[in-house]
Amino acid sequence: MKRKQAILGILGITAGTAATYAGWQWYRLQRKPDLSRLTTFKAQIDALAETILPATSGVPGAKEAGVGDFIITMVKDATSPIEQNKFMDGLEWIKQKSESRHQKKFESLTKQQQQEIFQMAMRDQTHFKGMVGKVQNKFLGRTFF
Repeated sequence: MKRKQAILGILGITAGTAATYAGWQWYRLQRKPDLSRLTTFKAQIDALAETILPATSGVPGAKEAGVGDFIITMVKDATSPIEQNKFMDGLEWIKQKSESRHQKKFESLTKQQQQEIFQMAMRDQTHFKGMVGKVQNKFLGRTFF
């Protein structure tokens, strides 16, 4: 009888922990995003956009084309609160990784270091395909990348 009670206790604690974690994730994504902080990330957004669309001979890069301003406008005006929170969390993640690995802000890193952080972010995103991916997008929003 004691074994049965121990197993039920362990299962109860596990279920409670999982429910608490799920509730925290739901709250974190549903909270009202602090979009006033978005402009403080403008230089980082410009650097990220430039990493994706670099300037080449005769063709301006993302920074010269004003892609950073466009991204900020789109995030503020045309995305859901869940996706706004994910975007802000992604910017924070990149900021923290840059500072912990290189002791500099992302926009101050060399092109090679920026590419390294960018690739890490791409690898760390968990996105499922098919029906599970659709459910993930619906309830948890799209991934940062």
